[in-house]
Amino acid sequence: MIDTWLSLEPRAILFILAFGYVASAAFFHWISFHGPIHAWVVSFRGVVAPFFGSVAVLFALLTGFVARDVWKRNADAAKLVAGEHHALVSLYDVAQAAGLADAALRIRIRDYAQSVVDEEWPRMAEGNGSPEPSPTLQALLRETLDPRFAAAGPLVQRTAVDLVLKEHALRSERLALSAARTEELKWAVVLALSVLTQLAIALVHLEKSRAQLAALSVFSAAAFVALGLIAIQENPYESPLQVPATAIEQVLDFVPGAPGFAQKSP
Repeated sequence: MIDTWLSLEPRAILFILAFGYVASAAFFHWISFHGPIHAWVVSFRGVVAPFFGSVAVLFALLTGFVARDVWKRNADAAKLVAGEHHALVSLYDVAQAAGLADAALRIRIRDYAQSVVDEEWPRMAEGNGSPEPSPTLQALLRETLDPRFAAAGPLVQRTAVDLVLKEHALRSERLALSAARTEELKWAVVLALSVLTQLAIALVHLEKSRAQLAALSVFSAAAFVALGLIAIQENPYESPLQVPATAIEQVLDFVPGAPGFAQKSP
């Protein structure tokens, strides 16, 4: 259920989270002052706040752990894209230095970069990064295995092949990361603790209805902002806070097309 929630579009994620907090806060307030067991609930008056502070502390700690996992995944996603950019640019630089940056190689590099931007990025935004081999990347690898690279010397060909293999490894990590999610158990514990914190707030504010309502509203709003921001960043390649394909697009600007080949406009 939680994984399904996190797979929704950001607006739906935020709406469901907000609705949940409003509903739980309204229920605790209603049961405290207007519910059929009001008399039994008010018998708990006198509970002091420090005894329930531990619930809020546990909620804060678990929220921090989940946030750390999500933000680390986003940082790793950005590093992978930058690494792919550097691998492709370095391949072109090596080939150019060796006099091998002909039209065939340039087209292979551009075809691969274009396929990443046009085909893979939209799928990753939906959490559907394909684990299948990329035909354009395979074509680029075959290009570096061409005899003309061997004729330039074993070091040149080994460097070119290593760069393509590095690109392959980075692509695999990127696709795996686009489908990764924080463990459902962690999210379940965080959400449960947030509701328990609402309950604790309600119990320590049984004397005055408006005071309880204000305390519940402030905490619920804070929890919504914190968890909402974390939830919409679960997939680092999904909008509105997605890691952009800008670094890959820059490869198309850096590597010129073949004569008669339509260059990508900046």
